[in-house]
Amino acid sequence: MTPINYNFNSFIFSSNPFMGLGQDIFSAVSSANMAGSLGQFGSLTSGFNFNSFSQFNSSFNFQMPVFNVPAFNFPAFNFNFSSNYSQPRRTNVSLTGKRAQDAVRLAESQIGVREIGNTNNGADVSKYRNGVENGVAWCASFVSWCYGQGQGTNNASTFGYDASSQNIRRKAESAGFYQTVQSGYVPQVGDIAVWNYGNNKGHVGIISKVYPDGSFDTIEGNCDNKVQKVRRSRNTQDLVGFVQMNEWIAATENGSRTSIVA
Repeated sequence: MTPINYNFNSFIFSSNPFMGLGQDIFSAVSSANMAGSLGQFGSLTSGFNFNSFSQFNSSFNFQMPVFNVPAFNFPAFNFNFSSNYSQPRRTNVSLTGKRAQDAVRLAESQIGVREIGNTNNGADVSKYRNGVENGVAWCASFVSWCYGQGQGTNNASTFGYDASSQNIRRKAESAGFYQTVQSGYVPQVGDIAVWNYGNNKGHVGIISKVYPDGSFDTIEGNCDNKVQKVRRSRNTQDLVGFVQMNEWIAATENGSRTSIVA
């Protein structure tokens, strides 16, 4: 009889039953292989990767290369399946009332959050978008969340909620709180770094540390499909300037300048 082969080659199950834990529960991804004849299995290895804030991954394969019954030969069987599910990460951050500092703390609490696949969507991404799931780039939504909803405010004193990196830049320019890279301005922790790719496209991230050599760390949403911390230099390609959030917040709180919220 002709051998019958079944092949299913990927098992991914995303879940978050341990929401709030700040570490992976398990950290290995391996495969299970079972080989042998009827009634005999030569080896078995299994493993799981359970990240409480992203995905649970497991893959397993088993083969029965010699399964002989009179007039029946069933030599190979591989089984896998796929599914995706996620829940938003819980934010356990003590807010200080200093909005730039709190934005950095909130951003740090989200490091490691991933979108589902390469879709620009996911439970956390929707959270940054105030509950909207629309598949568009989400770096600006992440920055808006850190300065707004994550702090229990609408951030109306500065740029409000804005899903466009270039709108945030333009609002800061109009308010007088934007500095270009060429100006020589030294960014502060809490400022927003801005990239411009042309055609009204770009990127933004919150500066979390500044180094004596002029380089700085940013926490960026939608950076390789996740929230991550990256060390940048002033020569980073397409980096064009900085939103002076510390000065902008101080000015609006003192009433010396008005907000620019569309």
